[in-house]
Amino acid sequence: MPVSAAERRFVLDNLTRLAEADIQRMWRAAELQTDVEFAAYVTQAFPEIVDPYHQLAAELGATFFEEDFPAITQPPLLVPPLPPEQLKSSAEWALGADGVEAISRMAGTAQRAIYDGERNTTAANARRNGMRWVRVARPDACAFCRLLASRAAAGETYSGSGVQLKIDPDTGLPFEDRRKTAVVYGRRRTGSKQATGKEYHDHCHCTAKAIPSGVDPMDYLSETEPQAADLAAQWSNEYDKAAKAAGSSDPKKILTEWRTFSPEIS
Repeated sequence: MPVSAAERRFVLDNLTRLAEADIQRMWRAAELQTDVEFAAYVTQAFPEIVDPYHQLAAELGATFFEEDFPAITQPPLLVPPLPPEQLKSSAEWALGADGVEAISRMAGTAQRAIYDGERNTTAANARRNGMRWVRVARPDACAFCRLLASRAAAGETYSGSGVQLKIDPDTGLPFEDRRKTAVVYGRRRTGSKQATGKEYHDHCHCTAKAIPSGVDPMDYLSETEPQAADLAAQWSNEYDKAAKAAGSSDPKKILTEWRTFSPEIS
């Protein structure tokens, strides 16, 4: 039986809590440094904390993929480590805030890195095996994540490389838009080179669900993730309702309208 999104989140959230505890300990150690050494200590230590958790999450993603698709005999791929400079830059950004907010910013970066390790490994192995994948959001997800997860109900998936796939209504087969595009609020803007991973944000708990070749994504979700399938259909209907009420194709206006009848979402 495929590993559920809830099971993945449970494991990844536990890793996140461990990383946050390490960040707290690191911060207390940094406070023992001189003012001159403080920032250098944090920016040096932060990547050393986060990268092992990112790699462990990638290994878990590979294990989950093997459990989801036991018939695939080749060893699963692992995404590479995060560039240290990227994590140092995140630490420098975090230090632009006061202590409590700085720690919160670093915790958000760590959480995203951990989840990215798992979901990007899923996407990489989907690509390698000619599969597609869909985004699965948790029930209390923000409006942005709900919108992107809702696309499965409209027959839209992603290729392993992040290229959006749609179902041709005439043939029932998926086709790709291979123009250099990026998803923005669930829609693609031609000419953008933004990577699909940019759709995720700090504290985002969405996961990637690989879809076997030749299988309808909603049928597969209904079988393996019934709650995700129900939510995708519900959110797709809500998006259509909001778009009609907004009287506009502007995604920001649509999301604003969506929040008026679903005030519980952020």
